[in-house]
Amino acid sequence: MKRDIIDVNTPENYDEIYFGPRTAQLQSYPYIVDTLMRLSCGGKVLDIGCGVGRYFYAFDDCKIYGTELSTKAIEDCGKTYPDAKIVQWFAGNPLPYKDNTFNLVWCGEFLEHIDNPRQTIEEVVRVLKPGKKALFITPVGENSICPEHLWIFNDEDIDELFKGFNVMVSKVHEDTRYQIILTK
Repeated sequence: MKRDIIDVNTPENYDEIYFGPRTAQLQSYPYIVDTLMRLSCGGKVLDIGCGVGRYFYAFDDCKIYGTELSTKAIEDCGKTYPDAKIVQWFAGNPLPYKDNTFNLVWCGEFLEHIDNPRQTIEEVVRVLKPGKKALFITPVGENSICPEHLWIFNDEDIDELFKGFNVMVSKVHEDTRYQIILTK
C-alpha cells in the first residue's frame, strides 16, 4: 500500500540520515551479509542505494558498483572504498549501465522509499546477467516504518510487484523483512 505522504527522499535528507543523529541506526545485518556472500559469484556487483558501503565487505573478489542519492555518502564511500564505482542515481530514471552487466544486484531497504518500485525491479532485471541473481530486502507491513517509507508492503503487494519474475520470497529477521531472491 502506498502511503499518502510527501516524498522526502532527497539527497539532502539522506546526507542527514547517513551523517546525522540517525546514523547509529544504520548497521549491516549478519543474515544479509551471509546471504550476499552465498549469492556472490565474483564479477561485477551492483549495490543500489549503497549509502556509505556498509555491505561492501560481503563482496569479496568482486568489482563493486553502487548507486546512491546522497552526494556526501558517495564521497565518504569513495574514501573508504576507492576501487568501488559509485554514481548518484535517482530512482525513476534508467540505471546508468548496459543490459546484462552484473553478476549480482543487491537492493536492500530501498523499494519502500521510491515512487515506482516495479520500475526499479525492471531496471535491476535489465542490468542483471542471465542466470544470475538479485537480492531485495524490504520491511514487512509497518515494521520499521519511518518518514522516508512511501510504501508499506504486504504479501499481496510483494506478489504484484514481482509478478512475472522468477523469485523466491521469504520472511526473515523475525518475520520483519521480506527477502526476495530474483533469478534472471
